[in-house]
Amino acid sequence: MKLDTVREQKAIENLTNRLTETFADLHTPEDIETAIRTAQNTFEGDPVRDYVPILIERIVRAELAPKPTQETPEARKAKWTRPAVTLGAGDKQSESGGTALPEAHAQRADKGGEGPADAKAAGGRAQAGGGARAAGGGTEAAGGGAKAAGGGTEAAGGGTEAAGGGAFGAWRRRVGVLPVVVAGVLVVAVVATVVVVRNGGDVQAQPTPGVVTVGGVVGSEKRGFFADPEVQAALAKHGLAVKIDTAGSREIATSVDLGKYDFAFPSSTVAAERILQPASGRPAVTGKKYAVFSSPLAIATFQPIVDLLSAAGIARQVNGTWYFDVRKYVDLAKANWRWTNIRGNTTYPVNKRILITTTDPRTSNSAAMFLSIVSYVANHDTVVQSPADEQKVLPLVAPLFVNQGYTDSSSEGPFDDYLALGMGKSPMVNIYEAQFVDAAVQHKLKPGMVLMYPSPTVQSKHTLISLNPNGEKLGDLLSTDPELQELAAKHGFRTADETQFAGVVSRYQVQVAKDVIDVADTPTYDTLERLLDAVSKSYR
Repeated sequence: MKLDTVREQKAIENLTNRLTETFADLHTPEDIETAIRTAQNTFEGDPVRDYVPILIERIVRAELAPKPTQETPEARKAKWTRPAVTLGAGDKQSESGGTALPEAHAQRADKGGEGPADAKAAGGRAQAGGGARAAGGGTEAAGGGAKAAGGGTEAAGGGTEAAGGGAFGAWRRRVGVLPVVVAGVLVVAVVATVVVVRNGGDVQAQPTPGVVTVGGVVGSEKRGFFADPEVQAALAKHGLAVKIDTAGSREIATSVDLGKYDFAFPSSTVAAERILQPASGRPAVTGKKYAVFSSPLAIATFQPIVDLLSAAGIARQVNGTWYFDVRKYVDLAKANWRWTNIRGNTTYPVNKRILITTTDPRTSNSAAMFLSIVSYVANHDTVVQSPADEQKVLPLVAPLFVNQGYTDSSSEGPFDDYLALGMGKSPMVNIYEAQFVDAAVQHKLKPGMVLMYPSPTVQSKHTLISLNPNGEKLGDLLSTDPELQELAAKHGFRTADETQFAGVVSRYQVQVAKDVIDVADTPTYDTLERLLDAVSKSYR
């Protein structure tokens, strides 16, 4: 079995366990497994497997989520009223007088559909904010998701949420047998959702009068910020509406087609600099650079783990804030220490390697920044600069990633697991400080959850690159507008005005480092790329 297949199957097993726990009060384990298997079958034969587990989770969560039980007569009428469309060449009139799918597209819909062409088969098309809108079938994907106004499937900001019905069987069970045309549109809607999320979608917005829609691709940890109604209202005051797709910052810098966007917003200066460098097969980017806000890397953990690490001399508390000794961590990993090797460990007596859960360094900035930290420490607190330095540190740092097994492609996934599953799955998770503070503001933290800082850490500067004048306007606003800066602080980011962040953590009683002093220098982009490439080869 190939490694990618092993990683995918492990991810599916973890997903099954996670959803079984999440929906225990609503569905049986058998129903959950069936929903996952059904969604997985839609990707059979797809050669691109990296994001399959993530897409399956989005589809299945939509299927399993509780559905509204009541509708007003007006809502029911609106849901079943199809807008008029213009028949194109090859389109057919249905026997009931409505507009049917073009014959070729209807055949694809009956088979489930496999491409962007199927997503357009609903009799009219409008692509908005990184998604696709099937006007004849009431399906809209906005910001990397999809919304079926008439079929009832919504994925906002990259996820899927049932709105007026489920994504698959649950919808059909409640409504009954659908007319062939409407059923075909629903299938196309679901396929459109998957295609939009997987392929990034186009950003060709249908703006509200007087409001310019600006499309961009951002790191997943900023999804909550742009989805915040207060942020959207603040932007609307300046005549802007922002539609986003999300991707790992390294993907944004190397493989995402930026030609369809107005701005790119990776999670570090290193990734932003890479976007501005010439690359083969990619148009030159000459946009402006805006350091909008920052967030140091941190570790999300639990009080029992902190107490255990403290007793072992790996963690220490200073002025109420916990710090994690990265030097001792690298030494323990080199010696293949497991949790059971810690003397007197009755708190977490698990025979697993002592590892911090990261994202995939091949796609995600947070993992790349963690690689910067551990390579700095492994090189005796010196920035890795030469090929000799690289060869010296790689045997020490590569196992810190490879030995984790499957890792998520962006920082959102492991932190969501941390919040939902407790310390059994991942006792220590590499995150941005902003994620922890944002969770505190939203009251998602449970008792015993602790924020700890690696010593040393790195400051990750979330840097926007404008790709045209609309992107420049957004960059200027995000980096200078007091209201937007204050809202960024509310989402856990450190802004130019230190009092904004200080006010948020004080109000929500989050124990953070007031000043982040012990900071490692990061390698140059080229050096970090070589390190990342070498770590990637270790996976094979």
